Amino acid sequence: MLEEVERNCPYCGSKVDLRVECGVEEQDYYEDCPRCCQPMLVHLVCTAEGDVELLELKTDRE
Repeated sequence: MLEEVERNCPYCGSKVDLRVECGVEEQDYYEDCPRCCQPMLVHLVCTAEGDVELLELKTDRE
C-alpha cells in the first residue's frame, strides 16, 4: 500500500509529496526533487505493521 508523506527538499526547501511503500522495513533510494531536479537521498524506515516510522531526505553529499 502506498502512503503519501510530505517533506522539504534538502536543496531548495520546497515541499515535496512522496509516495512511499513499506514493503521492506528499511530502504535507501534516490528521487529527484520535482522543483529543482536535484537527487535527494530518501531514507525510509517502516514498522513491522507497514507504517512509516522515519523518513529523511538528504543531499547526495551528506
